[in-house]
Formats: sequence, structure tokens, C-alpha cells
Amino acid sequence: MKYKNLTYCFTTKFGKYKNNDYILSFYKLSMTRAKEFGHTVSFYGCRYSINFLEGYYDNFVDVSDKNFELVDDLKLYVHETEDIDTITIDGDLILNDKLIINDSVDVVYDAKEYLDTPWGDVYNKFLPTLKKYPIENIIDGFKFNTPFAINVGILKFNNFSKISKNLIP
Repeated sequence: MKYKNLTYCFTTKFGKYKNNDYILSFYKLSMTRAKEFGHTVSFYGCRYSINFLEGYYDNFVDVSDKNFELVDDLKLYVHETEDIDTITIDGDLILNDKLIINDSVDVVYDAKEYLDTPWGDVYNKFLPTLKKYPIENIIDGFKFNTPFAINVGILKFNNFSKISKNLIP
């Protein structure tokens, strides 16, 4: 099924990036391309990123007063506060066509990334932080001990009856 609205999110409070303007310039390109394919664009961000991206989104939510430990915590916050049709997308993903989402699965995500690649060290570094979340108790079949990690550059939940809306403690 084709979905019209895409939700982006970014806050300078992550502290992960040395040059926020450089990162946000990718968001401008990604949002522009999404609109060219007929998507509307929502944005969750801090006051700085909202101002930087003004004119590129159709609506926004200011999360300047919120704190997120991991970059993807903000993405999960979006999914907790929005409806089931919400699709989050990273600002460094540039669409080549209108985004089509598979409605027949419980969760749609960007890609599997195997841990025996250079990205494996990045994921393994965050495992202790992720293990404090009750993910294994909430998502049937989820295991931390696996040869791959899930990249959530695109994320959509299709079935909230299997996935709790309380993943963030």
C-alpha cells in the first residue's frame, strides 16, 4: 500500500553529530524528494532543527523539552504518540520513487545488517543500553542474541496488538 505522510525526526540534543547543519542539509534533500513523489512531510525536532528546516515540512512537533538517550528513542516516541499509519524515515534516505509499505507484516524496517561487518561494532556498543528495554518480552520472536541487527531508517508498525506502545521506560 502507498502511504502519503512520512515523519522525520532530529534534535541537536543527541550530541552525536559534530555538524548539525551538514546533517540537516540531508534532511532538506530527503524531504524535498519525498514531496516530489507526493508525500506530505511531518517533522519532530528541537527548535533549532525546526527553524533550519522551515519550509521543507508540512507540520512539526517541537520536542525541545524532551530528552532521548539514543537517536532512535525519538523515533519510538513518534510511534508512541502518532497513529498506526505513521512511517518514520531517516533524513539521509533519499527516495527514488513513492514509498510503498507492506501491510501484511507486523513491522516494516529498512534492512538487516549483519554483525560480522564493520557496522557490527556500532550495534554491539549499544547492546547494554538496549537490553534495559523490555523488548524480548514485548515482541514475539525478538532475541538480542542474533547474527544481525535491524536498521530502522524506515520504520512502520502495522500491528500494535503484538507490539506494546510502551517500549521506552
